[in-house]
Amino acid sequence: MRHRPPCPGGRAGSLRGRTGGALPGADERRPAPARGQHPEGSVFANLDPNTLAADKVKVPSLLNALEKFLPTTKFVYAKGADLNSDDVSNIPSAVKVAGEADAVILVLGERSGLAAECTCGETRDSADLALAKGQMELAKAIFATGKPVGVVLINGRPLAIGDLVEKADAILEAWVPGEEGGQAIVQTLFGQNNPGGKLCITFPRSVGQVPIFYNHKPSGSKSNWFINYVNESVKPLFAFGHGLSYTQFTYSDLAIKNPSVTVGESVQISLKVRNSGKVAGDEVVQLYLQDEIGSLPRPVKELKGFARVSLKPGEEKTIQFDVPVNLMAFYDRNLNLVLEAGKIKVYVGSSSEDIRLSGEFNINGAPKMPVKQREYACPVQVL
Repeated sequence: MRHRPPCPGGRAGSLRGRTGGALPGADERRPAPARGQHPEGSVFANLDPNTLAADKVKVPSLLNALEKFLPTTKFVYAKGADLNSDDVSNIPSAVKVAGEADAVILVLGERSGLAAECTCGETRDSADLALAKGQMELAKAIFATGKPVGVVLINGRPLAIGDLVEKADAILEAWVPGEEGGQAIVQTLFGQNNPGGKLCITFPRSVGQVPIFYNHKPSGSKSNWFINYVNESVKPLFAFGHGLSYTQFTYSDLAIKNPSVTVGESVQISLKVRNSGKVAGDEVVQLYLQDEIGSLPRPVKELKGFARVSLKPGEEKTIQFDVPVNLMAFYDRNLNLVLEAGKIKVYVGSSSEDIRLSGEFNINGAPKMPVKQREYACPVQVL
């Protein structure tokens, strides 16, 4: 399986229309045109809507993309269920079609947007994170056929899909894939594209886990002193940074150069990554740090650097992070930005939960050292 920057420069820019005229100032106010009319000189004046037909974007469906990609293969299709409905009347026909096939591509998810029929997007909040009842009943019926089932999710938010994870042979998270999404999905399903995406959010097991995030404080992400909920684990369904590939990657040789540093200095952390599988692929190497003991509780881990590396089968590369120690600065009880002396734990892995290598370095100096400005970037090299 695989959250937007402010206005550049932090200032509002002047807006210009097609005619090149700036918006009128306070001393030259003009009456707004009545609805249905257009300002003088507008490119929309006297526009014939029929002339736009030739420029209409034609978006191929996933079925269209499948038939184009494999023209000699027979694909059979059935709707099965609506996006947001409890109606199960179409499921028998979908099961019949699935029974005739060698394998099933089961497309589930949501419709993103602002309209009333949309199930995800701005102003389209939900009290649950599960798929609609009709979709889940469809999935159960398809799994019951015993056919190999690959699930494609088209959605704009994390979903609670524990039942799908247990029974699907594979799940491809396509998110909201855009105009060429059908083609991209097909290329990934059939191995022409090796997926290399990583989750930038956390998938919960159920809505009761929300909010759930990887960089919680040591006392967080627990139900009680027994840690887990009465009826399920507190662990995420899919962790921040998770994402699978058609190949495998091996991590080795973690090295921490100059493991004793102070304010304003950097620590060099390097490791080797090898494609130990049979096909070329991309891995996203993730560096997490933890300030184990602080004057205030610090997160159990924080992502401080990452690098995408493309590797052929058997190929190995070195990833080098030059970590500014000021990345570990935080605001204390008096709202002063400080760096505190102590041990910093190092974790490197394929996700926030899939940690492959670990080590540590030390920050030396006074118990609290003032930092003038926060740092956010960690230079990284692929060698």
